[in-house]
Amino acid sequence: MHKTAVLPLVNIRKYWYFILNADSIYARLTGIHVSHGHCMIELRRSPRITVTWRAGVKLPDGKLVLAKLVNISAEGVLLHTTENLIPQRSYPMLIEIPGIFQESQIYKVSCKGTIRHAILSGEVYHVGIQLSEMSELHTELVTAWISKTAHLS
Repeated sequence: MHKTAVLPLVNIRKYWYFILNADSIYARLTGIHVSHGHCMIELRRSPRITVTWRAGVKLPDGKLVLAKLVNISAEGVLLHTTENLIPQRSYPMLIEIPGIFQESQIYKVSCKGTIRHAILSGEVYHVGIQLSEMSELHTELVTAWISKTAHLS
């Protein structure tokens, strides 16, 4: 489960510009992210990257639910879907991951996903899923994407 510690900042007008411009440097050095006047300390175990990949989740009745991945880490994903997925339940999944060197090459990665949370926002559920039963090769592909994206940011 995602945990975030929130600490209030002193809102002094003359320092505000400096704080906003120093956010990205400070975050990279300390792991503390400043957002809307608050420090947020990242307590997740694995770094994650923002993606726009597709996925499918197979329900117990055999129906395939299509979803959009929002972010991914070595341990899990956040996805958006129109179906409510039940927390603590495991579902077979298929994730489409582009090749690390040739993004037009799409790998269809099958794995199992255990639902950690599902939050309805408007008409879309934001679903946090812990991944398991992914092949070692596909786990390395996800790790390569995280390394490549972290290097570029």
